[in-house]
Amino acid sequence: MEDQNLVIKSIEQIFILNGYRHLDGITHRDYNIVADKIYEKTDVVISVSTLKRLSKGQFSKAPQVSTLNALAIYLGFNHWQDYKMSLLEVTPKPHPNFESGHRFRNLALSSVFLSLLFLSGYILKSNLSYPPSQAEFSCHKTTSNLLPNTVVFHYKLDGIKGDSFFIQQSWDQNRRVKIDPKDTTLTDIYFEPGNHIAKLIADQKIIKKIPVKIPTKSWFFYAKDADFTGRPDYIKANAFQKDGKLSLSKTELIEAGLAIEQEKHYYYSWVPDSSLLDSEEFIFQTKLRTTPIINNHCLFSLVEVMTETEPIYFEIMQPGCENLSIARFGDKFISGKTENLSSFAHLPSEWLDVMIRAHEKQIEVYYGERKIYQTKYAIDFGSITGFSFISNGLCEVDYIKLTDLAGKEIYTEHFEGQTLSPNPIN
Repeated sequence: MEDQNLVIKSIEQIFILNGYRHLDGITHRDYNIVADKIYEKTDVVISVSTLKRLSKGQFSKAPQVSTLNALAIYLGFNHWQDYKMSLLEVTPKPHPNFESGHRFRNLALSSVFLSLLFLSGYILKSNLSYPPSQAEFSCHKTTSNLLPNTVVFHYKLDGIKGDSFFIQQSWDQNRRVKIDPKDTTLTDIYFEPGNHIAKLIADQKIIKKIPVKIPTKSWFFYAKDADFTGRPDYIKANAFQKDGKLSLSKTELIEAGLAIEQEKHYYYSWVPDSSLLDSEEFIFQTKLRTTPIINNHCLFSLVEVMTETEPIYFEIMQPGCENLSIARFGDKFISGKTENLSSFAHLPSEWLDVMIRAHEKQIEVYYGERKIYQTKYAIDFGSITGFSFISNGLCEVDYIKLTDLAGKEIYTEHFEGQTLSPNPIN
């Protein structure tokens, strides 16, 4: 089997493991989900564009060794050659009259074996070529809390070997920029608020991470295409607190120049300068609903609690569309294609009280008084840094409330013009 076909086959197997039947009809969002899954298991970043290109066999030379190894490791093999050897067809022994041909094949197999030994040595060597402790990586912002916001990255790669180096400004693999290892500075623009994690990458391997917090003065509104690509369109809300609710109107969307006849994802985000609470022990409550803008069969609302490390979010999905649902609870990412997320289903257009409770590395999600989901996580969240609501319709939020487990109020907002100031961590 040719290497090109092997690569296509390996990616197809990865998609099948994640609940897809084949590669036909795969969307940009699906590629994003699978790329995240590969990173979670292998700690190797494969960009969405690379994954798309490889899945279609659109490459003339072999992909990077780290990329091939990541595909193989995800499938349970030690490295790419291990995966490749597992698929080699067993050729029947030739008739004795063809002894010379048999001898030639033995020679060829010996050459393959020697090549594998050499390549295995290269694989081992490449994995040891950039000890993370040698890399230097830091940044500073040019403004405090304006959007867009230019960030200046400083890096030093002396003594670190690799074929290619990148800085990726956040989870979005489309926001990855190639850097010159001889240089020490890169500037990049952040268009979205949040607690981003920038990554310094060598040969597809993340060697350093640093936080980049882009705060907002108040609630910040923007829209993005439904496939998560492209730059955001900022929305100026004339009065985002309407009748005691956080919301937008169709008029405001039109005034922002948005083509509301096309499906968009609408973001309401608040990221204060100061962190709110140690997120290991908290209760977050809210009440919301979403009304459709266009005739959308799979209306959804996403509730997100931002933290210093990984976010907590889940989608309130139209019943029957659970296959499209996604959720993340710290280090645990869940796709509706591989797990049953029907417990999160609810008519988004109906008001719903939601509660998230985090205690002793366990998260519980409640709809009203009913516990619909619980799971454990392993990482440390750090502090809660903000909140976000995302939907493909017009979301209305009645209130948000953050307390500790004893009920001490940390932050409450009823969107009636009076806001309690958050209590920053001492």
